[in-house]
Amino acid sequence: MVDPADAPATLALHIYILFEHKSRTDYWVLLQLLRYILLQGEAYRKQHPEAKTLPPVYPLVLYHGQRLWRMPSDFHALIRPLPEALKPFVPQFRYALQDLSPRSDAEIMGDVLTRLVQLALRWIFSD
Repeated sequence: MVDPADAPATLALHIYILFEHKSRTDYWVLLQLLRYILLQGEAYRKQHPEAKTLPPVYPLVLYHGQRLWRMPSDFHALIRPLPEALKPFVPQFRYALQDLSPRSDAEIMGDVLTRLVQLALRWIFSD
């Protein structure tokens, strides 16, 4: 058993999850996400004027289009040429991709509401 006096101090962690919904492939999604992350940071600064740091942002693209998602997922991939000496000065981030397209209806999991939303997204363009 750990003595509470020996336990490390707890630190609150706030994470912003940025959902971006795409029904079509979008080559410039990284630029769009960067803009949203910047806007979130500015809003956070206004709400917390005493803060000296920003909370992390987890960018997540939820995709359900008909084409394979083959868009760049690394911001440095958009900058060409990008000499090695300049890489430390160019913003760098990635996004997580949740692609619903290749899943069959039976493979879509979760509670009823989650499944209904995913199925609605999947079949939104269907007659």
